[in-house]
Amino acid sequence: MSLDKRFKQCSNRLTDQLIKKKQSDDVIKDKKPIIKQGENKEEAFLIDEGTAFICRKTDKGNILLARLEDGDFIGKIPFLNLGHEPFSASVYASDDLKFKALNLDDLQKEYDHLSTTIKNMIENTSAIISTITTMLSE
Repeated sequence: MSLDKRFKQCSNRLTDQLIKKKQSDDVIKDKKPIIKQGENKEEAFLIDEGTAFICRKTDKGNILLARLEDGDFIGKIPFLNLGHEPFSASVYASDDLKFKALNLDDLQKEYDHLSTTIKNMIENTSAIISTITTMLSE
């Protein structure tokens, strides 16, 4: 999973926002949305090729939360709440984006077999990403 990448990117975006760097609308210009914010989709995908941009629409415009590539996931993972899920953010695609569906039942079974320590690490990282995402959106 790409939690470490999302953490780093969200932290960097927050820093950029605090020092008033260029906002996200330029990044997603001419990109097509493949998932729209507010949709309640219960599916997730693994990126094979290309780039996906996770953006949240706010009163300040679109805020870029993450730029994801090969090996990253988009969509809703049942045991994660990052603020990047379809109900709270849109996904924009590069022209060459290719992805495949993840089997969420298998993923949940794998997660259920993890040690409590590893689950806590995943949940804590997820909570930090969610907090930074909220700060970016305010």
